[in-house]
Amino acid sequence: MSRLTFVRVLIVDWLEKPACPRPVLREVCVGALLGALAPLRSPMAG
Repeated sequence: MSRLTFVRVLIVDWLEKPACPRPVLREVCVGALLGALAPLRSPMAG
């Protein structure tokens, strides 16, 4: 859940003051989303 909060804060900050190009922001957000979903995609070890 903290990764999704990170994305939300990042986007709000970016909307207030864009500090990087939009494609870079998109890549960071997609990476965080994939990281948040990784535990659901991985088969359970055991």
